[in-house]
Amino acid sequence: MRIPLVAGNWKMNTTIEEAVALARSTRERIDGIPGVRKAVCPPFVSLGAVRDVLAGSEVLLGAQNVHPGPNGAFTGEVSVEMLRGVVDHVIVGHSERRAMFGETDAHVASRAVAAAEAGLRPIVCVGEPLDVRERGEALETVSAQLASSLEGYEGWDLLTVAYEPVWAIGTGRAASPEIAQEMMSHLRTALAKLGGCPAFQAAILYGGSVDADNAAQFLQLPDVDGALVGGASLKPEGFADIVKQAAKVAAQ
Repeated sequence: MRIPLVAGNWKMNTTIEEAVALARSTRERIDGIPGVRKAVCPPFVSLGAVRDVLAGSEVLLGAQNVHPGPNGAFTGEVSVEMLRGVVDHVIVGHSERRAMFGETDAHVASRAVAAAEAGLRPIVCVGEPLDVRERGEALETVSAQLASSLEGYEGWDLLTVAYEPVWAIGTGRAASPEIAQEMMSHLRTALAKLGGCPAFQAAILYGGSVDADNAAQFLQLPDVDGALVGGASLKPEGFADIVKQAAKVAAQ
């Protein structure tokens, strides 16, 4: 049985002090909510401080990116070895990384493979831009992106996939439930072709302007196993509401 995951991506927000306060407030509201996994992904500089706040709770910690190499002359990068024992999850291939920093599917695959080999749980992000959606090529484009982003990947029991339509991220324009379910079902079939039954059972999250007002319509879809939440995760009350909605759906 797939257990839903609601993960908050704080992106480049919060000072260390603000991150500690946000983590504490979030923990108070979501720790102990049954039937759903919870995670927050603060900036690298706050990982240690947030880990201390979350110690002893059910709330998991995630990083927003990772370098595939163990060490070396890679100024500004953070390796899997640095994250091992600190975080549970790591986001790879977020659309902002792809668009703003030139990360290719090959980059994403190397990060996902390295993360899984280190025992971390990669959240591999895929999604189409608006022009691809308007041309009617979204399904084949995203499934091809998924296959390329998982080239050489074998840690299926650790994998989470996040579908984030690029045209819906940070725009306030979420995909319709029909669009989301069609894509999620298509991705689940694609995962089965890549890794068989273990891959088929990987959690698939919806991400793209998810908030407390629209989360329920996505979380109740049969092939949606949770949400990757951006801006709404910076508001503890709203994030907690999303977690509660996911728990309610899981209990049905």
